[in-house]
Amino acid sequence: MAALGFDAEDLQANREGQLSSRQVARLRQVQRRQVALAALVFLVFVVAATIFLYAGQGQGSQILALAGAALLALNAIFLGAAARSIMRLERDMRAGGVEALAGIAERVLRRGRHSDQFVIRIGGASLQVSRAVFQSFRHECAYRIYRSAGAGTLLSAEALD
Repeated sequence: MAALGFDAEDLQANREGQLSSRQVARLRQVQRRQVALAALVFLVFVVAATIFLYAGQGQGSQILALAGAALLALNAIFLGAAARSIMRLERDMRAGGVEALAGIAERVLRRGRHSDQFVIRIGGASLQVSRAVFQSFRHECAYRIYRSAGAGTLLSAEALD
């Protein structure tokens, strides 16, 4: 419970297929962070693209102009992905639907060059989690986890005996 930040009230709401008011507030906070990050990245891309396009036009350099156009294209792709994620969270908060997955939990540690990824596999799904959440699960034990239906945000979990 501590690693995922839920309590008995949250778990009971999840068992009923609903988000608790605390979980809605948490998802709203995640959504606000995503909007702020998307806005910051958008501004950085726009400023960089403007500089490249202006420099390319002033110096007659097609390479700089092409770099500016490429930044604009990357910005559009990033914004599309960010908007999709933000809308999934919004749908989760409006519908309040919770998806339950049950089965044997498998802890998978993916070693990377610069950082490790912590993954819990259960019920045919793979969830990337924090180290604390990863360590709170027992390997190859039965669990039921609850996650938001759209974004797949892990909400709560319970061991099945």
